[in-house]
Amino acid sequence: MAGAVAIETKRFVGEGLVFRGFHDDSDLCCEKILGLPPARYHRLRRLQLVHRALRSAGPQTRVTSAVARNFGFRELGRFAASYRALYGELPSATLRRASLRRSL
Repeated sequence: MAGAVAIETKRFVGEGLVFRGFHDDSDLCCEKILGLPPARYHRLRRLQLVHRALRSAGPQTRVTSAVARNFGFRELGRFAASYRALYGELPSATLRRASLRRSL
């Protein structure tokens, strides 16, 4: 969860600023401001977006793979392992809890 906290606490940095670093072939922007290489920041940000989407998923969302693919994850096994390492549970568990909350 430390990665997610790092992103949230440094939220004042717009993604446009970070991604300009990609176009300038410079990792300094991301490294200096966020303390993360651009690729790591981007992966953590996408994991965070998936987490939010799963937590607020409607009843039509039945599988996590569709949500993961919507945010650019193609290797679902690696996605699930990264998600679990960051949030301490599988994406399906997050979706299941969201479903339980809706039914109460």
